[in-house]
Amino acid sequence: MKKQIRPEDYEVRPFFKVIAILLLLFLAYVFVIQSIPLFNATSIQSEVCKSRKGRIFCELGNSIIQVTPPSIQGPLLGVSYIVFATFLAGIAILTIKSIIIKPASPRKAD
Repeated sequence: MKKQIRPEDYEVRPFFKVIAILLLLFLAYVFVIQSIPLFNATSIQSEVCKSRKGRIFCELGNSIIQVTPPSIQGPLLGVSYIVFATFLAGIAILTIKSIIIKPASPRKAD
């Protein structure tokens, strides 16, 4: 006899959703706090890309730094941190909605 798979079997418990929300909001807070000093920075220094892990992103960041004028490098990086923090907060809001608003249970046909 084969076990029937139900949607309840794959549902995430509300406790874990609350932990995820707190983690997302904490990460958003950290990114906002890190972005504040960047708005006063006159320029950003290029990094030396040493390892293979993450080298593509390091090179991409260095090329963006070389293309942008030094006067807007700090504010541009600060805005990018805030945009990512907003993205994290949006995911947290969607997770909160999934806890508060329960999906309608499917009705059985008579």
